[in-house]
Amino acid sequence: MENGKYILVGLLGIALVFLGVILVTSLLRAPRVDIERSLARIRTVDIEMQESFPVGAVAVVRGDIQDSCSVIDLIEVNKIESLFSISLHTAKPQDVMCAQVVSPFTERVSLDIDGLSAGTYTVSANGVTNTFELLADNIFTAEEIAESERLMDEGK
Repeated sequence: MENGKYILVGLLGIALVFLGVILVTSLLRAPRVDIERSLARIRTVDIEMQESFPVGAVAVVRGDIQDSCSVIDLIEVNKIESLFSISLHTAKPQDVMCAQVVSPFTERVSLDIDGLSAGTYTVSANGVTNTFELLADNIFTAEEIAESERLMDEGK
């Protein structure tokens, strides 16, 4: 009886490997869909400052997707000196007929402003810009860190 169990388990294993090979082969033969990527059309960029310390900031980017097939595919944020550059990319299948309907979108993009000095900063999303100002350095001092830890310990 023991040998029968081993044979059954062996046959099941072989069947699973065979099914796996069939699945991988069929996926490799599936038609490849080429993707067309482009920059999203941006209407406005608003900056929301968060009431905390260190202060936080979110860029609220609003724009329009130009057809029924496109989606926001990639959001990249780069900071160079006092400029936050946001690139929003759309993607859609190439060579597919899409309804030409305009659909608005809103993306909330966190900006890493920890450790920045007081000053004016520019945010550019695909060329549409806005500015925000930090009225004070956005840096925790050693005393502020110790006080924050003390308050957290008291809250336990």
